[in-house]
Amino acid sequence: MLTLSNSNSQPDMNKIKSGKAIVCEYVAQGSHGKHTLVNAYSGDILVQDLPAAIPLAFFIELEFEGAGGNSQLKVNVLLGGKSKAQAEAEIQVESGKPGILVLQQAAFQIDGATDIKVTMSMDGARAITLVRKTISQGNIPGLTVPTA
Repeated sequence: MLTLSNSNSQPDMNKIKSGKAIVCEYVAQGSHGKHTLVNAYSGDILVQDLPAAIPLAFFIELEFEGAGGNSQLKVNVLLGGKSKAQAEAEIQVESGKPGILVLQQAAFQIDGATDIKVTMSMDGARAITLVRKTISQGNIPGLTVPTA
């Protein structure tokens, strides 16, 4: 479990603990606070051929601790160390209550073996990595390629 807190380290400052981070192709909002994750990656990401455009979405479960109140959240998606998507928002933190962060599907152009990661910072704290996956070319388990 990762913990992210304000760099001032005051005892009552808000903290975020990242529980589960899942990379998939699509996240659908369901009823009663549920989500459907489509084509989740259990390990690294294998693609049949490179270059390729692959759709990716991210489902991240967060747990909040601290005083509660408003906090500034910054999220960055990096591909091969280069920022490809960023989001910044003010969130209402409720201490002891979980929160869900969903980064909706986006197509990423992959030209060669690389990695993709999502980082997050809160209230100016140093960014932490929430999830990281290696992307490479290879045979996809369970995929049968027709032969002529």
